[in-house]
Amino acid sequence: MKKQMIRMTVCISAIFTFSVIPHVVLADAMSSEQCSQLDSALPSSFSTWSQTPTGIAAARSSGKVPSTVIAVEKKYAVGLAPSALVHLVMPPERTMKSDAPHAGMLSLHIPSDGRYKVIVGKRARIDVVAGGKIMTSTAFGENFPCLSLRKFVEFSLEAGDATLELSSVSGRFIDVMVVREP
Repeated sequence: MKKQMIRMTVCISAIFTFSVIPHVVLADAMSSEQCSQLDSALPSSFSTWSQTPTGIAAARSSGKVPSTVIAVEKKYAVGLAPSALVHLVMPPERTMKSDAPHAGMLSLHIPSDGRYKVIVGKRARIDVVAGGKIMTSTAFGENFPCLSLRKFVEFSLEAGDATLELSSVSGRFIDVMVVREP
């Protein structure tokens, strides 16, 4: 009974965190053995995170970005390249971590003005480039107990095309999804 109460409290706190607190860093995510069901507490706006991802290779240079279009509300398993081989449209505001040596870019069509969250399944630097500049994030969160997502960054974006830059990723693959906030 006590374990069930703890699990329920953790899941409720994860939902509360997603919907109320804009800037949050939680304790390390719990392993799936400590959770009754991984991703059972996903906020409704992230419900499509549990879908099977579509595989796509990220672009290594700005000339290849238009061929890597991803859709809003769809999950992708993105193949990345070693950072030394990737020429980002705009360099990240912070130096890339040497212990996380993979990067890549995706093209993103924003259907309408609004707030959008970029969600990833592992630690990564997330930047959105639109109109020739890196967009300023409006909220972020990471390390969610009992959830398979690792981090999200929210941006206020105008309708049109943008480039999603992923850097400082420790591994050749990362799950990515972009969702529009209500």
